[in-house]
Amino acid sequence: MNVKKSIFSVLLGIVCWLSATAQNNSLSSKSNNYSSFSSDVYIQHPDVAKFTDSSYYHHPDYAKISPNWSCKECAELLQFRTPTSRYYITLGLQGREFYKQESYFPLHYRDSSNQLVSIEYKLKPLTEHVYAALKQPVQSYFDASSHTVMLKSDLYTIQFGSQLSIYSVGHFDQKHFFMTAVDQDYSHFNAGDDGVFIHNIKNNVDIEYNFKKGAIKTTYILRTKPSLPLEDKWLIVEVPLTLSPGQKIIKNTEGSYTDPDGNYNGGYDVVDEYEYKEFNIEKPVFYDANYVVYPAYYELKNQDGQYSLLYKIPLADIYSTQFTFPLMIDPYVTGYNKFGNYKTPWPTGSPALPKANMNFTYYLRGECQYHLIDTVPGKSDIIETYVEIEDENTLSTTCNSPPVALPACRRHDISHTFTSDECGTRTGLAAPPLPSGEIDTPGTVTTDGHLVRGAGPILIDRMLDCVPPQCPDFYMHFTLGNIENKCNDLCNNNCARGNMWAVTIRARQLEGTLAADRLTVCAGEPIVLTATPSWGVPPYHYVWSTGDTSRVIVVHPEDPTTTYTLIIYDTCNMPVNLDIDLFAIPSPKADAGADIQLCAGGTATIGGAPAISAGSARWTSNPGSAASYLSGTTAENPNVTIPPGVTGVFTYILKATDFRCFRYDTMKISSNPNPIPYIMPDTGAFICEGGSIELTTTQPFSAYSWSSGGSSRTETESQPGTYTVEVTDNNGCKGISNPVTLHVKPALTVLAYPDTTIDPEASASLYSDIDLRSVGIDSFYWSPPTFLSCDTCIRPVSSPSDDIVYYLHVLSDGCWTEDSAVIKINYPFDFYVPNAFTPNGDGYNDDFFYIGS
Repeated sequence: MNVKKSIFSVLLGIVCWLSATAQNNSLSSKSNNYSSFSSDVYIQHPDVAKFTDSSYYHHPDYAKISPNWSCKECAELLQFRTPTSRYYITLGLQGREFYKQESYFPLHYRDSSNQLVSIEYKLKPLTEHVYAALKQPVQSYFDASSHTVMLKSDLYTIQFGSQLSIYSVGHFDQKHFFMTAVDQDYSHFNAGDDGVFIHNIKNNVDIEYNFKKGAIKTTYILRTKPSLPLEDKWLIVEVPLTLSPGQKIIKNTEGSYTDPDGNYNGGYDVVDEYEYKEFNIEKPVFYDANYVVYPAYYELKNQDGQYSLLYKIPLADIYSTQFTFPLMIDPYVTGYNKFGNYKTPWPTGSPALPKANMNFTYYLRGECQYHLIDTVPGKSDIIETYVEIEDENTLSTTCNSPPVALPACRRHDISHTFTSDECGTRTGLAAPPLPSGEIDTPGTVTTDGHLVRGAGPILIDRMLDCVPPQCPDFYMHFTLGNIENKCNDLCNNNCARGNMWAVTIRARQLEGTLAADRLTVCAGEPIVLTATPSWGVPPYHYVWSTGDTSRVIVVHPEDPTTTYTLIIYDTCNMPVNLDIDLFAIPSPKADAGADIQLCAGGTATIGGAPAISAGSARWTSNPGSAASYLSGTTAENPNVTIPPGVTGVFTYILKATDFRCFRYDTMKISSNPNPIPYIMPDTGAFICEGGSIELTTTQPFSAYSWSSGGSSRTETESQPGTYTVEVTDNNGCKGISNPVTLHVKPALTVLAYPDTTIDPEASASLYSDIDLRSVGIDSFYWSPPTFLSCDTCIRPVSSPSDDIVYYLHVLSDGCWTEDSAVIKINYPFDFYVPNAFTPNGDGYNDDFFYIGS
């Protein structure tokens, strides 16, 4: 028998070794819907088409909300599907936020067109009488016209349930029918997502067909005690089976036993000619209204290939005073398929089963660990982690042979541990206490509380906080541990059959927002734009359409609508493009004019041509006192007159206003001091008659204008008179220098004697016509000193060997005067031979040669 128990609630303080990260999540059993069919929900959002490869637009799951995912604002990108993983994006976030889901069990299968389609075992109306769960490798059918159910794999089918008979038999196999095939009334049934419930077939008998993943669980419900002979031994429920050609049924000896009378308590496998398992019929059990479990037995009839399966129930059990009706008989038929066996057993001590086996199992007083690896796309930052688990708790009576008599059995608590191998964080999930009694309550348990197929995500807060944002793709390893942690007197093995274990990692790539402190201004006014990046992998870099590279910039929009764009890059070079529209109300133009350089005491006209385009003008200044230099504060082009001697920089502000907006513009007037040039020598000067003097300014200027007509910084003057210079500096300002007066001294008349001719080797005396020793003579000397007896004597003697000119230099009252005397040699012959020479290198008579006339 399968007795399903609520398996998930938070294990917080129950198992002592669970880490402090155990989450307090409330989990509930899942009830079955037999009254309505849910409709597929499709996403109407432009991101679905934008981010989905166009080749998947005709995929059967395109734009469909996944039945196993509760994010209604998400879309799956089908091009990233694998048999065990899905990739979602949050709508409206440009694909930047994504959910990567990896499952231990297959999420998809390949249909006839080789497309990966979601495994979904909701029942749907197929025709007027047929209901089917087709979107799975092993398909399930219910035919309302004959009330048969069928499982269909790739090649084979198994059909059962038609011509149901219920009867009792005694020691001589005499049949006493409680309900026969001809007595059945199928007039009333309910069908919905999870299967079919047939009400009151006959004599208070109901049938429940619960459609599961590749399986059909049938429950035959006898609401009242049947009227059958008390001496009979067995209540028999006989169900015909129809197999495909080439199939046969063999006993599945795993966990089975046969009592001394040959009654078989175990399951069957339906195999093909190669004994490859196609379907499995679980071993029989039945239970009462209090979910007290009793063992049942199978008998298989085969008449010329026509099979019937007999459920044998001891009448003594149901006629006991402890048995409370209704009586529920619970066979379970499961399909094997190309993804692996849903029910492959867990061999003791063996390594973890491969993912394709689609199951995990608890074992007595043990722990099983299952491992899952999820590849998370890089260039992202992990935000949250979710876990989804769905399984069924089953209670097996095979731990003793024969089983221990009820109610001596004790149940076992089973818990999950969910661990991040990278971060070492762990959470725990455990079965809640039973409401009453010691036997588990039935029902599939999931990590959601919704009446939908599959598990829902439970947020595991801070599970992956140790993982930093990073550029390359990275792997996350998770371990699911299944632990039996309560051991009492045993008669049953407690185990869980897994349907789903999936981990979903939510991450976000680079995102950003662009905000303005205001969106509308008068044209030319400032607006502050602020970029706010998030997620991705910092640090961030900014490229504005204005050329700026900082996070915050200031702009001055002029046009009615101006679009500013920004690209933010993270360290992985992941870009995000942002733009914002700013609006400018037209403003009157203001032109205060160009900056002006003035000289102290100068005047200038300010303002452009025109100064304003509309409205009125008003001028102010900085400092405020400079407004007094204006010819008017409301004129468009006023004059500014800087008072003499006032220097500095004065700012004039023009404000142009209309009835909505205003505009400012500024200009500057620099009042520069006039230059003060100074001539050196700075006092009156005397020059000797026929002489000159240089006049120059003590500092350089841009231009010079001398009263004598010169234009250089230094001028040479020889005439008496008063001299000045006007200079121009780099600012164009002019200044007049100090006057300088020049005086001319008359020259002293001096004569030198004699001009004479002498014979060779003769001498002559030199002298002047004035007394060189008088007080009016400051200094004198003769030059050159060659052949002279003395160059500072009043009457020096010259004995020349050649013609020579002597000069007398006389200084009187600061002025030099000179005159010359010439001495020539009178040679009597055409040539002359000296009688001596002086080869001393002084340039005179160094060589001996004759001299021509």
